Order: sequence, then structure tokens, then C-alpha cells
Amino acid sequence: MEAAEKGSISHCEKDADTEGKQNLFEVLKAILDKVSKLNKEEANERLEALLEMVLMRLKEPDPGRAIRTFQSVNDRGVPLLLLDKLKSLLIYYSNTFCDGKRGLDQFINDHFGEIFKIFAKIKKSDHISSVGGFDEGNIFRYHAGSQKFDGIEFLGHYEASTDKTYEKLKDELKEIKKSKLESFIQSYVSDLKNFYQAFLDLLSEIDTNPTTLKVMLINTINPLFFNSLIRLKINNELDDETLRLFAKTDIVFFKSSKKMRTTAYNLIDEYLKKGKEGLKSEMIAQCRNDIGLASLKLVNNASNSSCFHYVFFEKNCQEMGLADLKKLIPGKQFSQQKEHIIPINLLEQRSNNKIRDLGFEGKKDLEDYIDTYGNFISLEKSLNLKASDKDLYGKDAIYKESRIPFNRRFNAKGFNKKVLIKRNDEMREWLIDTFFKDFAAH
Repeated sequence: MEAAEKGSISHCEKDADTEGKQNLFEVLKAILDKVSKLNKEEANERLEALLEMVLMRLKEPDPGRAIRTFQSVNDRGVPLLLLDKLKSLLIYYSNTFCDGKRGLDQFINDHFGEIFKIFAKIKKSDHISSVGGFDEGNIFRYHAGSQKFDGIEFLGHYEASTDKTYEKLKDELKEIKKSKLESFIQSYVSDLKNFYQAFLDLLSEIDTNPTTLKVMLINTINPLFFNSLIRLKINNELDDETLRLFAKTDIVFFKSSKKMRTTAYNLIDEYLKKGKEGLKSEMIAQCRNDIGLASLKLVNNASNSSCFHYVFFEKNCQEMGLADLKKLIPGKQFSQQKEHIIPINLLEQRSNNKIRDLGFEGKKDLEDYIDTYGNFISLEKSLNLKASDKDLYGKDAIYKESRIPFNRRFNAKGFNKKVLIKRNDEMREWLIDTFFKDFAAH
């Protein structure tokens, strides 16, 4: 309010480092905007009403009692956030069974203060929607499935909702031995903060590491890997090689013909038992027999492949560094599109002459190839809109406007069935011999 009196509140926004403070700042802006539009008479009316009100401030130095009081008077008509409920739950157990006044209450309070600040930064990240649109409940849930704590059963399950995971934690707290409760709460709260921080660090790396950008933003790795990914990150074991292995495993598990949800989530078991090498061995063992099928699906059904762009960049764009890749993200999301080199509208023409000029026997022959990898490049959205219905000469000129060197070099004018088949064969060979070689060599 002092800043408002001086007419400048811009610095207050920088100080709003939690969601609650950010909400208060937005309310303050709205109030000041409305007040600035009042005439003198309207302002006096509102001032008189305010002067008749009584403002009470309740100060409670004991965090445990403060939390319980807050719960009892919280009648805002808005459900408490998961983190609010979790903090309250842990302080209740601290107060009731651990004599929280000795410092455990304050420990919980301080750590959750940091967690709220970290989560506020996560929500502001440009990339949060691109990696699964995580909210506080998602992160809490994947943390529950990333660690085994002494004295309680494993909290995570790949199908469990946030509410079910929270209820399971409540049930486990009721059963835990009182002699182990304080130790559990300290370990759990510390680890939860580390998990949120590691998640934020991984998001931030999208802007600083080309491997992270490609794995997280271009491949959009399945969230069921996040319990293992973030645990590796916490332990400083998530290097580029391991990130790429996760991306390849993701392709086999989810982006070819399978949906291996349980297997993906349960990889954490191998990590907790055998460490990083045990985890990698399990990923390789689970994928080894499926790389042929995954490669075939990717080549033959590229139009429906959700990993097309990642594989395209891994094969054709190794010369592109971080700065080059970031230029392909004009907004908050990666916006490349699949571009049919031979346009689909050829199938709609009555005459087969243009189709035969490209080396195809007719429409049926073209249909068999038009959605395979060989007939696609990854092109910027703005250029794809311009190129979609152009002939090969028109496309050739548009491809030369691309930020991707491979596209600028691509000879669209000389493209035909023979070139398309060659691209398919080369991709299939590259996938098995190079891209998936980690799986085949063991």
C-alpha cells in the first residue's frame, strides 16, 4: 500500500514469488485501476464505508496452531490447493505426535515456503504446457512414485489420481510408528522440495541444452517417465546420453504400436534397486525385441507418428546448435509441421499424368507411399501453410526459406518415387543401425 501511495507498484510484481502473492498483486492492480476512475463524490462514499469497517489482524507465532486456525476459518468458497492441504496435514501430525514446537513445525513451514516459490516459477515457465501441462498435483503424484520411504509402503501407482495418492499418504501416516514419524516427515518434506526444484531445473535446461530441448520439447516425452527422470536429476545422473535413451525408450513404449504404461512407470523400481546402470539395462531389455517393429511403423506410417520431428532432427539436423533450434520456437511451443513433399491434392485430380511423371503407376501406387517417411520433411508452420498445395517447383523455393539447413539443401524439384523410396530405405537402415543401436548391441 505504501508503494500504491507513491504511485508505483511495478517493483511489487518482482517480489510476488508465490502464487498467493501473485494473486494479491493482481487484486491490488484491479483495485487501483477501479479507484483511479472514481470521481470525488464516489471516492468519498467508498472512503466513508471503509472508515466504518473494523480491520482485525490475528498473529499466531506457533505455525501448527496458525495452520489449524487457518483451516477452521477458510470459508472462501474455493478448495484448498493440494500443497496447502499437504502442508496442513503434515503440520497436524507434527503438532499432534511429534511435539512440533521443538522445530518440526517450522521446518515444514520453511520448506513449503520454498516449494510454493518453486512452483510459482514452474507455472511461469514457457515450456510447462509442452511437457504435459503439469500442475502441483501431477508433480506431487510423480514424486510419490519416485522414492521409497522408511516406515511406509510405496506411495506411487501409474493409474493413481492425485486425490487417491493423497489419501494413500494420509492412510500411511495413520499407520506409521510414532518413533519413525518425525524422521519420515523430515525426509519426505526435504525430498519433495528437491523434486520440485529438480523439475524446475529440467524445465530451465530446455533453454540451455540442445539435447534437453529435443527430448522434452520436440519429442514431448511421456509423463509416465517423470518419476525416474526427476529422481535421476536429483541425483545428478541425468546426462545427455541418458536423456536420449529415455527418448528412444519413449518411442518404443508409446509412439510405435504399444502403450507400455505400467512398464514405463515401474522403471523406477530398477533404479532404486540397482542404480542408473540397472535402470538403463532394464530399458534396453524391454525395447530390444521391438526396435524392428518400431522402425517399420515410423517409416511406413510417418503421417501419424508423434515422434517424426524428433527422429527427423536427430537424423538430419545434427549441425543445428541450441541457438538454431530455439529459433524454431517463435512462441512458447515447438511449432514445426509435417510437410508432404508430393502434395495430397494430386490424388484428387482426374488425370494421372502428373502422378506418372513422378514415377508412380497411378493413384493406388501413390497412395501406398504418400504418408511414408520418404515423402515428409519437418517444416516451419508458416512455410508449411504456403507450401501445402504447391507443385514441386513451388515447394523448392519455399523450402529455401526454412531455418533448417537440411530443408534449404533439399532438392524438391528433382523429387520422385525413386528418391522417396531411397529416403525410406535410408531411414529404416539408420533407425536400426544407428538410432536404436543401444538396444540391439546388448
